[in-house]
Amino acid sequence: MTQEMDLFRLRWHYLSSEGRQAFLKSNNLSYTNISEDEMSRLLTLSNGLVDSTKEYYKIPFTEVFDLISRRRIFLHKGFGYITSQDIISVIATQYRSFMSKQLMLCSNLYSRIIEDERLKAILGNLNTVYTGKNYTVGSGNAHEIDIKQLGNIARRAFPPCMLSLYSTLTTQHHLKHFGRLQLVLFLKGIGVKMEDALFLYRSEFTKKMDPDKFDKEHSYNIRHSYGKEGKRTNYTPYACMKIVNLNGGGAGETHGCPFKTFESNQLNKFLTDNISNPEPGEVREIIELAKNKHYQICCTKYFQTKNPGVKLNSIIEHPNQYFELSYSDGNATSNKTGVKQEEKKPVPSS
Repeated sequence: MTQEMDLFRLRWHYLSSEGRQAFLKSNNLSYTNISEDEMSRLLTLSNGLVDSTKEYYKIPFTEVFDLISRRRIFLHKGFGYITSQDIISVIATQYRSFMSKQLMLCSNLYSRIIEDERLKAILGNLNTVYTGKNYTVGSGNAHEIDIKQLGNIARRAFPPCMLSLYSTLTTQHHLKHFGRLQLVLFLKGIGVKMEDALFLYRSEFTKKMDPDKFDKEHSYNIRHSYGKEGKRTNYTPYACMKIVNLNGGGAGETHGCPFKTFESNQLNKFLTDNISNPEPGEVREIIELAKNKHYQICCTKYFQTKNPGVKLNSIIEHPNQYFELSYSDGNATSNKTGVKQEEKKPVPSS
């Protein structure tokens, strides 16, 4: 419930004024922002308590007791006038009540539904299902990656999970099985050709091992990941939920989500090393979110600090989504990035 509420608040935060009005209307919430005339009257009545630069909503005072107790609103003739930032408290209270009732209904039905083995299997895996965009090769990828510039691209546009793996590969010249697989599927999804992926892994691994050993033990798995060996399956890059739920933690294991696997001091170093001139409290906020297991919100916050010019409408759900969004503001055309932007294709909604 807590994570659902945090996600709800985050989504509200990213909505435009028009989007918020549309949400209220579609959910039959009769909260309207006040007119300019009413704002003028409030400015006169409030003696400086109302800020003319903010958007205000007019709500019956019986629905805003929590804000009244915290002295966060201006009251007048039975109505509370609250900012667009504070109205989320009112909406979230209603949403929590709705969620509680629905969870109670689900709980009552679950004992009967679970008797059906087919539904039991579906429900058991529901929390790891990803229904967003498919990032397999041929699904509309618009990037052509120059492998010689991959280091620059990684620092600029890789999500933390892939940047961490790439850094480990290029500094320690080795990745264990799940780390290799997680990274190579991501690289395939962003447009790295199989030959270039083989070149990257071979050039790094052979700094510590014999080339023949690499060819015998590792090159097959990379070709297999690209669908060129075995059943020739076009494997899909891992989504955030799959990465978060990967088993790990063994000696030398570097796969998974850094916001889950890193200790606080390690995460702090990673963030300070990779965020230029963070705002006060920005790094601490991400670390606290990680402690509370809000891993995807952490990644979204990290993305915002790295890409202030990109407007997000939802949280990050996929590493390849992170990569695509890093270039949505036109930075992909820069020669410094090593990415050549082809004709853009429509991105299907998730």
